[in-house]
Amino acid sequence: SMVTPTQFARAVVPRGTTTIIADPHEIANVKGIEGIKYMLKASEGLPLSVYFMLPSCVPATSFENSGAVLKAEDLRQLIEHKRVLGLGELMDYPGVIFRNDDIVDKIELAQKHDKLIDGHGPDIRDRELNAYVAAGVITEHECSTVDEMLDRLRLGMYILIRQGSAARNLETLVRGLTKENMRRCLFCTDDKHPEDILVTGHIDNNVRLAIKNGIDPIS
Repeated sequence: SMVTPTQFARAVVPRGTTTIIADPHEIANVKGIEGIKYMLKASEGLPLSVYFMLPSCVPATSFENSGAVLKAEDLRQLIEHKRVLGLGELMDYPGVIFRNDDIVDKIELAQKHDKLIDGHGPDIRDRELNAYVAAGVITEHECSTVDEMLDRLRLGMYILIRQGSAARNLETLVRGLTKENMRRCLFCTDDKHPEDILVTGHIDNNVRLAIKNGIDPIS
């Protein structure tokens, strides 16, 4: 959200957010492993519990110029940190599907240490989606239609229903929620600008919108 962990905590804790899981790939794109270490250090001792997923795609694609390139060997030094939960969103989903060596090394690193793997696979369907999930990816926050969400739920994924500054999918996706699949769905923001947090809120805004769109608050 383009602010330090301390300032972020000041904005969201009063609104009821007590724990976050962040993927610091933006700062890693600029400063590499040192950027991730900074985020770990800067988030210590806050009234907000901050956990991290290690960025899986730095740079995001081979076509980008970034300040760093992170390989599995670079991530190895942080994979066992007590506040690192796993491997961040696999934006290079073609690399997963077609078994790019660099991506496979990172997936194997996460699995070897019993860590979680986040997804980022918009528009993947059918056999390619099966391959993506079979690689160990368990979450998806890029769903923009109910059909996409249901396809992933059927394969056992967890869906992070996003309501951020740029992408706002909540009001569409809640139409596909049922008592049976709701337990595998969560809320996320996935990039919400500071001014939007101050005006509309954080996860509390997601909760309000869900209730407004017919979701039982006790369900």
